Amino acid sequence: MQFNPYSFPIILGIGVLSFLMRLVAQRNRGRVVTNFMVFGTAVLLQGTFFSAQLLSANPTVQILFFYLMVFITILIPLAILFFILEYFGYDTWINWKSVSLLIFFPVAAGIMELTDPLHGLFWENLSIVSHDGFTYVHETIGFIPVLITVYLYFILGISLALMFWGLFHIPKQRRQELNLLILALTIPFVFDLVRTFDLNPWPYLYITPYGVIASVILLGISTIKYDFLNAIPAAYSRLFSDVSDAILVFDHKYNLMDLNKAAKHLFVIADKRGLPKGLENFPKALQEAVKSRDIEVALMVGDNLSYFDLRLSELFDKAGLLRSILVTLHDVSDRKQLEMWHQNLLHDKERLLAEKEALLREINHRVKNNFNLAGSLLFLEAQKFDDKKVKAAFEVSRDRLRTMSLLNERLYRSETFNNLDLGNYLCSIAEDLITAQAPRDMKIELKCDADEVIVGPREAIPNGLIVNELITNSLKYAFSENCDHNPVISLKLSQGKDDLIRLRIEDTGCGYPSDFNYEESDSLGMKLVHMLGQDQLGGTVKFGSDQGAFFNLSFFPESIED
Repeated sequence: MQFNPYSFPIILGIGVLSFLMRLVAQRNRGRVVTNFMVFGTAVLLQGTFFSAQLLSANPTVQILFFYLMVFITILIPLAILFFILEYFGYDTWINWKSVSLLIFFPVAAGIMELTDPLHGLFWENLSIVSHDGFTYVHETIGFIPVLITVYLYFILGISLALMFWGLFHIPKQRRQELNLLILALTIPFVFDLVRTFDLNPWPYLYITPYGVIASVILLGISTIKYDFLNAIPAAYSRLFSDVSDAILVFDHKYNLMDLNKAAKHLFVIADKRGLPKGLENFPKALQEAVKSRDIEVALMVGDNLSYFDLRLSELFDKAGLLRSILVTLHDVSDRKQLEMWHQNLLHDKERLLAEKEALLREINHRVKNNFNLAGSLLFLEAQKFDDKKVKAAFEVSRDRLRTMSLLNERLYRSETFNNLDLGNYLCSIAEDLITAQAPRDMKIELKCDADEVIVGPREAIPNGLIVNELITNSLKYAFSENCDHNPVISLKLSQGKDDLIRLRIEDTGCGYPSDFNYEESDSLGMKLVHMLGQDQLGGTVKFGSDQGAFFNLSFFPESIED
């Protein structure tokens, strides 16, 4: 082994480049980075073979590594071109057809170079020369290296032309990074031109690898400093891999750059070889949801239809340029099924309510008809008798039926069948009674002062019957010819803060007799009022006379359920 000092810069460059490539791989994702890593790997191999040639003292070994180094050198311009195409977004040009066409001649030339000892068409002479105590490989090229050099310069020229074209067509924010890229990739071009035209001050030394390594090191440093290849921040790499949601990363043209384990499982992708190239390779439902920015998408997972919340995030670099598009799919199938179950339950509830309302309408119609029928039968029966007392009894019964019929109608027309405005209901009964039974030659005034008191049927029916009995009694007996008063009937209803309901009915008639005792009265109406007020409502009943007859009732209502 010879310790050639010219090998030390190459060895140092290999170490630095390896470190930079590791940092770039940790910090970045995407196809541009993949091409950069391919480019860097080729340069590492070239540098390794070149340093091995310089360090070896064995001529055979030196020539072997020289062969390998030149073979890799031939392929490096193509790696540069593919990197540039990916960088500018012309990735559609990188396909099997174009790659096969471009690489055919370099690979053929490389094979001719490796097999040169068999035919001697690549080098007219390849020998070992000595300089300053160290040995080097000296070449005398044939016509094939001239052809391959012209071809590779053509490839490098296209790459540089693309970069210069980009200076005038990309946003200003990216021009700084493109200038660095041009500088980095011009270095090996210049080094090789110097070697080709014998301008090298060290003619015994193959200087192209120095320029190539310097180029990739500068490119790696620029990538880390300006972060211009970054698509997925490294801080999220662990979260990206382990999160249970499916995550897809596309570039700005919706080419697939990366996906996590959950996405591979969702779309049944076994390994990287089976990765789709772009959004168009995914289910159509996902394509439409992503492009229309929908927030929900349904996908077939196996034989089942699953629902996902879709979140689309656009990732920009520090200069405000779109670098990648992050699509996150969160499985909400269980929630969706629960929502559908609730929706079906709501539909069933609405259907049952509609049936209930139809049934209640039918019941109300039949009850109303039954009240009318019973009232008509009582009227017909009353016609069979000449006794006024009997007819009056029938009429009282008809009024009671009318009171209950009115309650049924009010309950049916209320928003809730269990709630009724008692004041409105009682005033309506009083108005109907005065309109129907008041003497034609007498104008009786009704004063109704009723608060809004909400009760249920249990309180409404007894109160309605009580008002019916007392108003009917006043119309029949209170305003006789012996009583010189303005005929007024008053109804007052209120409810205190303690929930106690107070009902007072009074008239300006003759009043009760001085010896009147409602508890001992033979009147069915008075007994009915007493029974309804005390026994059914559990209230306190009081009769009396004060410039006419009055009746007081106070009771506590039952709690009303909505």
